[in-house]
Amino acid sequence: MHQLFGFPITVDDLEHLATIAFNHLRPGETLDTPTFMVLNFPTFIQQSLRLPICTVARGQVVGPSENIPSECMASPTTVQLLVVWKDSDDDDHCPTQRQVRILEK
Repeated sequence: MHQLFGFPITVDDLEHLATIAFNHLRPGETLDTPTFMVLNFPTFIQQSLRLPICTVARGQVVGPSENIPSECMASPTTVQLLVVWKDSDDDDHCPTQRQVRILEK
């Protein structure tokens, strides 16, 4: 089964997640070009968590937006999302506890 998830995310949180993922994938390496890091945020997260799909997107807010953190809003009607698609069993949650532990290391 495939599941698609979209999580409201700030640019700062996205950068933080990508930095953790980069350090997990390439321990001890540093990036000389910040632009390379920014352009590859989703790729580092995708590879670190072994997800088939990970991308950043903007979604149209339908209905009330009071549960969406204001710093995740790109405009009054648009939210920035981290979108992941993973293979899963019916009882899996995304991300799985194993994936969270991998990122925390």
